[in-house]
Amino acid sequence: MASQKAQKMSLLDLANLLHLTVFSLEKAIQEVMGKDHIVLTSHAAKYIAAIEKERKSPLYSGVTLDEAIKNFVDHTSGSDFYEHIGIKKISDERYQAVIEGCTFAKLGVHDTLDPQKDICPLVLSVAAIFKYVEPDRDVVVEPSRFKKEGCTTEIDFIKIISSKNQK
Repeated sequence: MASQKAQKMSLLDLANLLHLTVFSLEKAIQEVMGKDHIVLTSHAAKYIAAIEKERKSPLYSGVTLDEAIKNFVDHTSGSDFYEHIGIKKISDERYQAVIEGCTFAKLGVHDTLDPQKDICPLVLSVAAIFKYVEPDRDVVVEPSRFKKEGCTTEIDFIKIISSKNQK
């Protein structure tokens, strides 16, 4: 039997693998919590400072939330991976992230994995940046509405209730 040379990992393979991993973790969290949304706490945001220090990337920088959003949008929109990313402020507590022209979606990730109550991994990163810039508030990310070439996702700030406030 003739052996064929093993095919190397493609961008589609990597995108599917990473999305599968994130979506699987989301489903496990949702099953345990019994909710469709995910509360993003400081666990994700705490690593941003280390990445920012090491990479000096404009992706995570910004003193204010508006600056951080602008830097993220400028750094990602028109990149090799995303044609346009928009983060629209709906209110002081609610934002909407819109991703258009996502390379991973175009490569078939959404078709292959058929996410239903999942959250786009890039939007989870956006939410981590929100938490990083606004550490006194927590962030809730609603399930993304996936389309052929992108998605739309709502991100909400919530008030953190400490045990001191419950008295």
